[in-house]
Amino acid sequence: MSLIGRGNRRADLFRVVGFPSQTNVGSKWRPAILNMRFRTLSLAAALTTAAASSANALEYPATCRGASAVVTDISGLDTTTARITARHTYPDAIAYCQYSLGSGGGKQRPSAAAVASCATKFMRDLGPGDALRAEANCQVGTLSTSGGKWSNAYKLPLQPMCGDDNNQAISLFRILCPSYEGQVEKDSE
Repeated sequence: MSLIGRGNRRADLFRVVGFPSQTNVGSKWRPAILNMRFRTLSLAAALTTAAASSANALEYPATCRGASAVVTDISGLDTTTARITARHTYPDAIAYCQYSLGSGGGKQRPSAAAVASCATKFMRDLGPGDALRAEANCQVGTLSTSGGKWSNAYKLPLQPMCGDDNNQAISLFRILCPSYEGQVEKDSE
């Protein structure tokens, strides 16, 4: 027996959604109850979507002493003007603060209050227009990176090392130029 199509449409809707029969609930309350259920389902769907989209976001590689970020735009892969733009998020700030305050390298875990304070300061110090950018020329093997108050330029191949942010540059170039046939990293000596 189908729940829909027998009698009053409104009563059928309430039966499908799981509301009591008309004799148990006054008709003046049904729209309010239906509205509450719809809002609850909408909120649940929005939270699930938000969680899924941030979990599947492309990460802008971190430097050895800095925070990673979430890519907001990427264009021109494998061209002479391959570009990527990213912004730091609060979760990026938390991960950075947990590491920089001591949870890395076997140190004692920092308190939640210290991490929250550090992350809030990190986000406040960025400013609203602070974005990370990188542009690669995939034909000649060059990369330029920039942030709020800094910029760097690289010519491949690069020696993988933390001090000059070469590890970040290598990762960014591989994202922007996946078909590059030249040497990206110098051989270890």
